[in-house]
Amino acid sequence: YTAMYASSDERIKEYVKGCILLNAAGRFRDPEAIEDTSTPNPIIESISAAIQRFVIACSFVYTKQPMRIEQILRQVYPINDSNVDSELVESIL
Repeated sequence: YTAMYASSDERIKEYVKGCILLNAAGRFRDPEAIEDTSTPNPIIESISAAIQRFVIACSFVYTKQPMRIEQILRQVYPINDSNVDSELVESIL
């Protein structure tokens, strides 16, 4: 948004020739690359899915710990963290 605004601002129009926006969230593909059309191995896919579920479950358990929630709250309120208490942590859980 800021880049589009800057490129259309009359005060600096003489210095800006245009604006190019890229989708940073998307993947860039080589148009000349050959796509892999092989069938994936179902055993490898199920092992990979199981590992992903395990990692997600572990990270969920870690982030739901009261000590971790308190640590994050103290980082969010670094100037005055006196309001971070067990009642606040319990309300989040």
